[in-house]
Amino acid sequence: MKNVKRAITITTRAPRRGEEDGVDYYFITESEFSYRSVMHEFVEQNFYDDTFYATPRSEIEKVSKNEPIFLIIDTNGREKLVRQYPLATSIFIMPPSMEELENRMRQRGANSSDEMESRLKIAQQEIQKAKSYDHVIVNDDLNRCVDELVGIVQNKGFLCSSLH
Repeated sequence: MKNVKRAITITTRAPRRGEEDGVDYYFITESEFSYRSVMHEFVEQNFYDDTFYATPRSEIEKVSKNEPIFLIIDTNGREKLVRQYPLATSIFIMPPSMEELENRMRQRGANSSDEMESRLKIAQQEIQKAKSYDHVIVNDDLNRCVDELVGIVQNKGFLCSSLH
């Protein structure tokens, strides 16, 4: 899809294998995060699983009004964002099951057992909020999931999403 921009979010965690600064996230220190927060540079920010995340206001402002923008944020970030942008369309990408989500996390190999347990607990809480989203897509078949997502994006002007 052309003309769809993805907002690059900020995080204070270290890059995972294969992640690139400025492409996957902007990786910054906690002190820089704190400073930028005080300067009101973020549209939304959250502390998730012992890590700070935020969407820089500059990422939203860099797109024209008629271009859709795609945000990958958690449910708390979504709640903050839709208060500021009430016309935003929210899409919750739902795992087919908690077991499958755990399998996917294990295959990624990026989290310790404790981190996985914490993230799975958070995921269960977030799934409870899915009903407040405009759309819920079950990610059980990647091609169908992408097709459904593309269809929604093509019909909307501003898009935010929480992925699982």
